[in-house]
Amino acid sequence: MTIQEFLEQFNMLENHLFSLAPDFNKGQGLFNLLKHLKNDGKIDGGLLEDLLLITRTRNKMVSTPTLGKDIS
Repeated sequence: MTIQEFLEQFNMLENHLFSLAPDFNKGQGLFNLLKHLKNDGKIDGGLLEDLLLITRTRNKMVSTPTLGKDIS
C-alpha cells in the first residue's frame, strides 16, 4: 500500500467518524471528535486508542513529501 492509498482510506474512515456525530462542529478537529464519540458511547476505549494511533500515523505521513512510497 502506498502512502497515497493509505491517506485515501483514512479519508473514508474520517468521513464515517464524522457521520456518527452529524451535529459535531468539524472545525474542532478529529481528536475532539474521537473524544466526543467516546463520551457518547459510540466508540470504546480500545477502538479509541487504535484510532488515535492511526491518526498520529496519518499526521506523520502528511508531513513528509514522499507520498509515493510504500508503507507496511
